[in-house]
Amino acid sequence: MKKTGAALLLGALMMGAMQADAATVQVEFNDEDYDVTTITGTFDALSATLQSQIWWGNAAAASAFASAVGTQLGAPAENVGLTFSNWGPLFARSVSGTQVSSIALDVAGVFGFTIQGPTSSTTGTHTYAVASAQVAVVPLPATVWMLLAALGTLLGLKRLRSA
Repeated sequence: MKKTGAALLLGALMMGAMQADAATVQVEFNDEDYDVTTITGTFDALSATLQSQIWWGNAAAASAFASAVGTQLGAPAENVGLTFSNWGPLFARSVSGTQVSSIALDVAGVFGFTIQGPTSSTTGTHTYAVASAQVAVVPLPATVWMLLAALGTLLGLKRLRSA
């Protein structure tokens, strides 16, 4: 019985890890690298996150990101029924009253795979694009390694003296 329980727990953990791995697209914009992925929900629930995106208030930036992402994040089912066709993730760029203006790729090809500007309700559930800047790994300076070596030497000398 213990083996079955352990196997079920291991299976559940592995399934959870697989589901948490969302698709990510790397985009370079203004000499900076970004990881773009998606979140699903209403604009009202996600407004703080969406309004903090680099393309918020900037249609040119939203278009650049949507073009770079292209069809790599697919055509989320939540966006079916917007205006005319199947849209990629929405790059929300402004809100007016209860309408969210976005930039998205028309992945169904109704407009020939072009960037369009669909609007959606702030209360409707949609899939939005979000980006996070990639953080460069900064190596430890040589002085830190020298300090650690000196401390190790001092500790070694102290042990020799006490022995």
